[in-house]
Amino acid sequence: MLQVLPKDHEDLASVYDLIGDLNMRMNNWNEAYRNFSFAYDIKKIQLHFNHPDLGVTLNNIGNYYQAIGEYAVALHCYSKVLQCNIDQHNTAITKLNIGKIYTINGKVDNALDLAIEARDILQQIETCSQIEFVHCQGILGDIYFVQKDYIAAEHFYITAFELSKKFYLSAIQYEQVV
Repeated sequence: MLQVLPKDHEDLASVYDLIGDLNMRMNNWNEAYRNFSFAYDIKKIQLHFNHPDLGVTLNNIGNYYQAIGEYAVALHCYSKVLQCNIDQHNTAITKLNIGKIYTINGKVDNALDLAIEARDILQQIETCSQIEFVHCQGILGDIYFVQKDYIAAEHFYITAFELSKKFYLSAIQYEQVV
């Protein structure tokens, strides 16, 4: 794909983002970072500083830094994402990402506030994917677990499990229909 697209093609940065995401899923961190950096460099030139597409790439870079344990850099990237004009869905996901880092850093009250904000946002979005809501419930469980509130943690873990069963079963039923 990269050999086919001209260097000034409007989708080139998005292709780099997608290749970076693929590399992240394969734990190929250096290649992921290289592709995200290419995407970011292109978008910095083409887009306004708070464009939503720039937020997507910054979130990807934040995910990279979180994956390699560089939480301060990841937090900086996620904070920059929130300055972009991103939609509610991406705002919720970014707040969850920040909340995970706060949990790791022991700032569980801040993490809980952000995770609840994210959950509330996700509940308001009609087209929200169930998987994001399941993920949010799991993060809330993690936060309560760190706080040693095991009853609340169990509640959120069970909710995540039950929702994931529904999600999985509906996906199987959909495949049978198609």
